[in-house]
Amino acid sequence: MKTENKAIEYIKKGYTLINNQKVRIGSNIDLEESSFIYDFIKTDRSIKKVLEIGCANGVSSLTISSALNSREGSFLTIIDPHQEKMWKNAGKRILEESSFENFKLIYDFSENILPKEKENKYDLIFIDGWHTFDQVMLDIFYSIRLVKLNGYIIRDDADSNSVGKAISYYKKYPNIKYFEIFKRNYKNLSLKRKLANIIKYILNEFFAQIILPKFIFDKFFYQLNPTLILFQKIGND
Repeated sequence: MKTENKAIEYIKKGYTLINNQKVRIGSNIDLEESSFIYDFIKTDRSIKKVLEIGCANGVSSLTISSALNSREGSFLTIIDPHQEKMWKNAGKRILEESSFENFKLIYDFSENILPKEKENKYDLIFIDGWHTFDQVMLDIFYSIRLVKLNGYIIRDDADSNSVGKAISYYKKYPNIKYFEIFKRNYKNLSLKRKLANIIKYILNEFFAQIILPKFIFDKFFYQLNPTLILFQKIGND
């Protein structure tokens, strides 16, 4: 049976065409993550207005658009300053080739666009932009303001150190509910991550920071976060 999630075929194909040359797709969510995001949006019909920060080759954009397809009033806004020069409009092209029209791509940096956006506008915001700590902090800060009450923020690559540190800060917000929504198969983890997983299971974050040397904590602890996390906005600022 052919899936309605058009990103699955794109991921399995494994490449995009840039200047008529096959270029391996990268910097994208994988097949399992795409399936999870698709099902999450598809089953919650209240999700109509979506903001995506970071497009790259368009795998996540195609996933979101597939899930929103034929949903009345749905629209995807994408922010990606590098879509044209770095990615040669690969993300935009795959959406157009898949006959999706309900999207807008903004070729600018999120720090320039997010402060200008209307608050409480989006039902879901998906963040997979620049991964430095300061950029992640900024993107999540404004996303909390822009998402509607009871709306969702999904952050990818939560198992990277910089992203994990930012998540650790924001999950303490009183108006935010935190969910670990997607973890990779434990059997597929490297030996290093399996060992770190045991440490994380024994120690919570507060005690781990006290007991473990900083270089060990920074190197291992946040790598054990799920790859996808979800914030739900349960109250206004």
